[in-house]
Amino acid sequence: MRVIIFLCIFLLSFLNNANAFQKIRSESRSNKMLSQDTSMVDSIKRKLTKSKGLMEVSIPIKSNFPSYSLQQHLKGNVSGLFSTEGSGEPGTYQYMFVHGTSTPLITQEDILKTQPLVVIDGLPVLSYESPVAYDIQRSDYSFNRIGPAINFLAGLNLADIESIEVWKDLSKTAIYGPRGANGVVYIKTIAGSTTSNMSFNSYFGIAARPSVTTLNGAFEDSFRQRFYTRYASPVQLQSYPGFLRDSLTTKYYGKSSWADAYYKDALIYNADAIMSGGSKRATFKFNVGTQKSAGNADETSLNKYYTSIDLNIVPRTWIIVSANIKGTRLDRNRNRYNRDRLAEVGYLPDLTEAPAPNIDSYNAFINEFNNGFDKNYNNIVNGFLNVAIKLPFEIDYNTRFGVSYNEGGRDLFYPSTLLDNSNYASNYFGLSQRLVFDNVFSYRVNHKSKHSFDFAVGNSIQWDNDRYSYSYAYKGVSDYLKVNLLKSGSFSSNGAFRDQLTFKYLDQTTVNLFSFFSSTTYKFKDYYSASLLLRTDGASNMQPVHRWFISPVVSASWDIKNHKLANLSTISALTLKASVGRIGIAQLTDRIALGTQYSSESGWANDPRIASYLNTATLMRSYLYGYLGYDIPWSYNQQISAGTSFGLFKNRLIGEISFYSTTTKNQLINIPGAAEYGYKGLFQPGMDINNKGVDLMVGTDVLKSSTKKGLKWSSSVNINFNRNTLRSLPNGLSEIIIGDRKLQVGQAVDKFWLLKNKGIYNSDEEVPVNPSTGKKVAYKGTEMKAGDPIWVDTNGDFNVDDKDKVLTGNMLPVVSGGWNNSLKYKKWDLQTSFYFNVGRKILNQNIANRFNFINREAENSINSVKEFTFWQEQGNTALYPIYNAWSPVVPYREEQDLFLENASFLKLRSITLGLDLTDKLLVSNKATRFKSFYVFVSASNLFKITPYSGRDPELVNTNGIDTGYGLPLPLMLTGGLKVDFK
Repeated sequence: MRVIIFLCIFLLSFLNNANAFQKIRSESRSNKMLSQDTSMVDSIKRKLTKSKGLMEVSIPIKSNFPSYSLQQHLKGNVSGLFSTEGSGEPGTYQYMFVHGTSTPLITQEDILKTQPLVVIDGLPVLSYESPVAYDIQRSDYSFNRIGPAINFLAGLNLADIESIEVWKDLSKTAIYGPRGANGVVYIKTIAGSTTSNMSFNSYFGIAARPSVTTLNGAFEDSFRQRFYTRYASPVQLQSYPGFLRDSLTTKYYGKSSWADAYYKDALIYNADAIMSGGSKRATFKFNVGTQKSAGNADETSLNKYYTSIDLNIVPRTWIIVSANIKGTRLDRNRNRYNRDRLAEVGYLPDLTEAPAPNIDSYNAFINEFNNGFDKNYNNIVNGFLNVAIKLPFEIDYNTRFGVSYNEGGRDLFYPSTLLDNSNYASNYFGLSQRLVFDNVFSYRVNHKSKHSFDFAVGNSIQWDNDRYSYSYAYKGVSDYLKVNLLKSGSFSSNGAFRDQLTFKYLDQTTVNLFSFFSSTTYKFKDYYSASLLLRTDGASNMQPVHRWFISPVVSASWDIKNHKLANLSTISALTLKASVGRIGIAQLTDRIALGTQYSSESGWANDPRIASYLNTATLMRSYLYGYLGYDIPWSYNQQISAGTSFGLFKNRLIGEISFYSTTTKNQLINIPGAAEYGYKGLFQPGMDINNKGVDLMVGTDVLKSSTKKGLKWSSSVNINFNRNTLRSLPNGLSEIIIGDRKLQVGQAVDKFWLLKNKGIYNSDEEVPVNPSTGKKVAYKGTEMKAGDPIWVDTNGDFNVDDKDKVLTGNMLPVVSGGWNNSLKYKKWDLQTSFYFNVGRKILNQNIANRFNFINREAENSINSVKEFTFWQEQGNTALYPIYNAWSPVVPYREEQDLFLENASFLKLRSITLGLDLTDKLLVSNKATRFKSFYVFVSASNLFKITPYSGRDPELVNTNGIDTGYGLPLPLMLTGGLKVDFK
């Protein structure tokens, strides 16, 4: 374990415009600390004031849902943000999308470059690793990133958060320039106060094992016999799988008991303590805690240990100094999938036989697995030093230096008993670090209390560096030598592995961003406001002729309530707002500036690499990444948005509705071509994608008792409707095909490209005949026969091929949102949280693979791997026709709408019953040291309503594919307490 000692320094409470700077100025003038209210926000209602109307959105933080990551917590809690959770395995990658996707999600890099910026107390932190590590993985093995692959945002301590805001329009996100082009999640943590406070929060509970239907050889034999009886030839009957031939073999036909060891109730807990205090001259806050999140399968878990310290000092009336440092350690116990293990090793053994479905076989596998080790960790540190100075002539100056740092490692050893008598060892170490240095000068001009101008100028410098070292080796001298000696760097000196079977990879990418900006805000009596932001950003990873990009943003608002409707009691608040502008989009790596990169498939096991001869680099085609040319401009977002916020009936009903249209222009896309030069494609700019939609948030006090003991019921709902459209492609192309995806101008970029299935040909006579040739309908030249699927010949040429595929369905939801309720009666409260998606489709690859058993088992590829979960019912096989599984047209291929299903759903994410015992304790013991004492019980992931026939419509990847590999989202039952001390 590495020891991290970090001193972090930095400025800038600068969020949106000059209003942020004015706050710092007014506080320093009044000789007060930069303090924050230590109370948590309990509802998503917006706070209202008579002078300013509807204010900022507050997402519920004091939640009893046992979230371990930011993505989990935000899911369903804010309109316009869609969060994915493709597996219930703790610590795995999760993703967020603000207002849809701005690019086709084809590669992992595409997913990462659409993620919003996460800002903690003004510091833009690292939230993902660079995608460059995927370059050394075969594309069909790249479902897991090398290394620990732990979600950075799982390192955030949710108990330390005061509020979260999701910024979606340029009037706020533009202040972070290219970093905030995909939206900003702004997190404000609890700060110290002048009064002494101490609190303790904890919960304990279980992640309950799911109820599953297990299968054995008898079920699989019955399932396959339908195909063999109807279609199999004598030769094919002789090739019946060996593990199903003998029905008297208890190994496969006996009790299917593997699930008793695979699925288990798992302990989850959290304990967190916060202490704060100080005086008007100095305040502090200290936080320490631990959390264990566990899955209900495969003994997966994530252990978190965190601490933070905040200091605020006012040495003089004209200067305020704030320092903050947060540290987290994450330890991940990851799954033991055969697929993941073999993809890591890069070698496939004989996969014709499935694992036996009994508990003895499972335990034997686990015993062998435990003879090795798989250690995964991350250390995360974020910190800054902020200085605010009041200068002469009413000028404020803010400076900040901040650091965001993450290092992760994975030490791995598989014994030879798991892989054809060859053991395997690997070691990964990677780090990501970000340094940020910001400076801002601000000035305000007031004129007779009617007119005011806020001016601000500043610059920002950001240095990002990502690098990793990865080594692996085969055929070590002994399974008893378990110390990973690959770290030493001298492979021949330790004698554990042969040089020719030892491989090492190193890579690094550096991105620097240098920005200048200025803003002007005019206000008239708090009725009208108009702002102009101008910024120019220079990025080191852009080519020299396009190093800089200029971004203008204009925004305005009108407080109608206070200006025109002050005497109308029905309306409590009414504000209109709008913004228009553009912002550049930062690249994730330095590839564009470096130009063309070379890698080939000619290495060991077809690993992508630059090959060598006697340690001299050589080039072997094909060049996997693609050709990067010259004169590549910035991509940028061009956005217009408008909306209104309102409060009615003394704010019994509040809400906000906003409309937006964002076009992401000049994007690079890898267009297939240049094969004659050895490339797989050419990167060219010119792809434009538009996202447009509506955000709606409404909250209401359904019941509002006039007494403290009366029944109260408040309810809120948030909804987002979003559609994307491909506006243009490079070189005026109308469509391109990349792998199994088709992008067509005028269509959404998240559509599936599939054959249309209309049933089965029950006889040869049912197959249509081409009257001009006398030949029957064919699939890519192979004539269709009885037992083949009826695929629609869209273009009518009597030959079904890719030209007959259609774009259909959406991989991302068209409508998403949440519905939250809070009921209070006396000292009791009941809270519920629902989450829903509408208009999303899922391609059920898992069920397609079960039906496609003939081809899947014959090809012996990574797709042929079977897990113990093979012996679990995960779909309704009665819904599908019985095709000829041996047909050369491959009737159960997944690229057809036979396996496309409606994935809309409504979920009850959590329900909590709480009791405030504070008054009881004070009455029974007046000497008690408790200021508040709250206990609760909570249940999470209780039920779902969905037409989807698979396990769970959330357990899919960002391409809308259910691979069957996501561990279930567990039902969690917890009980806890929240205590504030005097």
